[in-house]
Amino acid sequence: MPKPVLYHALGSRSIRTLWLLHELGLQNEVEVVQLALGGESVKFKDKNPNAKFPTFVDSDGTSVWESAAITQYLAEKHGKFLPARGTTQYAKYLSYMYWTVVNFDSIAFPLYVQLAFTPEAKRDKALIASKIAELRSTYLPQLEGLLKEFKGPFLLGKELTGLDIQVGVPLQALNHPRVQLLKDFPVVLEYLNKLLERPGFRIAHRLKPKL
Repeated sequence: MPKPVLYHALGSRSIRTLWLLHELGLQNEVEVVQLALGGESVKFKDKNPNAKFPTFVDSDGTSVWESAAITQYLAEKHGKFLPARGTTQYAKYLSYMYWTVVNFDSIAFPLYVQLAFTPEAKRDKALIASKIAELRSTYLPQLEGLLKEFKGPFLLGKELTGLDIQVGVPLQALNHPRVQLLKDFPVVLEYLNKLLERPGFRIAHRLKPKL
């Protein structure tokens, strides 16, 4: 039976799946095909009609795409990094998994691109101001509230879940040296720093793309 395959590109949301594979101890059991952004459709459109990263192909040929879907699929398959079903934590887990990809990503990643990579003269200042206001008034307080409600060190309590992996990546973007938007939220920043210390996170970020 062939190895599962992850189609991954540095700088894409597939870093979530790569990190999760290391947390699951599957890094040597999954073939990671590293590509440069922009080459997606040529390589794996037959696996994912959207030709986007990440795309995960299991050993039986099952294809899963979208980072949250892959996280849920792998967590359920391996019985790790999921709260117990029927609990308050599980309800929060599901709600915030979707919240992250639908809402939080749409705030964090545009700010990351604008502040970290766009020349100041070309930045959309109205967009930046609007998203920073939302971030500070709505999104970071929600994460701070979860950490306080379940008493950390992770979002849903003492154990890492797939939600931490989903949230950790956009939080890292918001803490980029040229972005630095977590300084007024020390509880969230402390949480992120704990995630960044995890061996799985650190190993996942060492990969370089094939050009």
